[in-house]
Amino acid sequence: TKDAVNTNQTFGSATSTTFEVTASGLDYLIDGVLHASITVKRGETYTFDVSDFGNQHPFRLSSTVDGIFNGGVSYDNGVTFVDNGTITWTVPTDLSNSTMYYYCTVHAGMAGSGVISVID
Repeated sequence: TKDAVNTNQTFGSATSTTFEVTASGLDYLIDGVLHASITVKRGETYTFDVSDFGNQHPFRLSSTVDGIFNGGVSYDNGVTFVDNGTITWTVPTDLSNSTMYYYCTVHAGMAGSGVISVID
């Protein structure tokens, strides 16, 4: 039916993406990749499983490479700290940055060259 839901038509639910963040020494790995670069989409929600290291390497987002260690601040728009092991980020639809960064608030350089590419 044009411009209407068809009889008995169903739509799949949105999928969620979980990134497993681990630490090896003073380096972050995402899904087993050292200093991984990832891509996120505006309006979607992502989970970062940081249970591997708890509070030892506080994982944060920033619009600046290496966050506070490079004169930036932690970015928390859409970020929820569920518990010591889980962080969720609903990427704002109005986020103007096409690149974001992750970093540790205690140890400089843990993300290395890793970036977060933001797409529509």
